[in-house]
Amino acid sequence: MFEALDRQQLLTRNQKGLVFAGAFGLVLEFLDYFLIGFILTFVSKPWGLSFGQSSIILLSSGVGAMFGAAWFGRMADRVGRRKIFMSTIIVFTVSMFALIFTPDTPEIGWLYLTFFRFLIGFGGGGLYCVDVPLIQEFVPTKKRGLVTGLVTCAVPLGFLIGSAMVAFLAPAVGWRGLIAVCVMLSLGVLLVRRWVPESPRWLMRQGRPGGSPINRVGTRS
Repeated sequence: MFEALDRQQLLTRNQKGLVFAGAFGLVLEFLDYFLIGFILTFVSKPWGLSFGQSSIILLSSGVGAMFGAAWFGRMADRVGRRKIFMSTIIVFTVSMFALIFTPDTPEIGWLYLTFFRFLIGFGGGGLYCVDVPLIQEFVPTKKRGLVTGLVTCAVPLGFLIGSAMVAFLAPAVGWRGLIAVCVMLSLGVLLVRRWVPESPRWLMRQGRPGGSPINRVGTRS
């Protein structure tokens, strides 16, 4: 089965869909990283945030991403790629949704932002470290560099979409509205990912080769 996969010359439609599912998640992750800087321009002056408080809010998602990458990466090896593939975006989506209800009280608001930004980073950190291995395990070995590059191309695309949202949507919907749009996009990512099966290589390593899902995405699609 894996030999047949490695003999593939072209990616199947389902393999391309899997690449899209991974890239879509990364677009959302880096779109969020862009928007938090814009959100701070809305709240820092009304809330009277100090430079230190603003820095903590910005830093929190990065710290969360480090912990998330380590945690979700380890769990993906233990319980399976697909479960963690879904879990990362669920954590990300729920935490993003919570930001819509950020209190306007400065003393509480900045701590609230910091906490949920940490959770967003925690989920986002797991996205890349889990998405890429799962996608690679469904494509021929000789295509893995190309596929990883295509998924990583989503990073600047996230910044581009974020810039467009700030320019054209922010005046009409405000920063909470932008977060709501991100939540809807995140739900779209969740729906796209529902069809992705478990990694065949992980199943083989667990001694569960029967009914391998590789045929849904790989050589017979």
